[in-house]
Amino acid sequence: ENPLRAVKWVAPLVWCFAAFCFQSVMLHEATLLYVLNHSTATEGVLVDVGHDILGNKVVPMKVLDLISFSAMSCFFFGCALIRDLRLWVKVFLCCGFLFFWKGLLDYITDLPDSGGWHTCEK
Repeated sequence: ENPLRAVKWVAPLVWCFAAFCFQSVMLHEATLLYVLNHSTATEGVLVDVGHDILGNKVVPMKVLDLISFSAMSCFFFGCALIRDLRLWVKVFLCCGFLFFWKGLLDYITDLPDSGGWHTCEK
């Protein structure tokens, strides 16, 4: 029909994907900085105070991935089925901004991985 309509559906996905890629690169850089700072730190392993307060819970990554995938799949197919372009654009723009800011904040803060130093060493 209208090529502009297709762009309106695809552009938010492209933005979200680009922001996700940015987040991944920044997370990688943050990990490198953490490892470098850990290897040069004189006081030992950097401590995550929030982790100390809340405690340690072992949650398999497959469970977390399944929860995320299920929620996103329901939204993706539901929104496409009812053809709600406004909701589609809002959600993917917000996701893109969240990915972008998470990547940036990961890079500028120097906190250990939530799994601990032994997980980061692997």
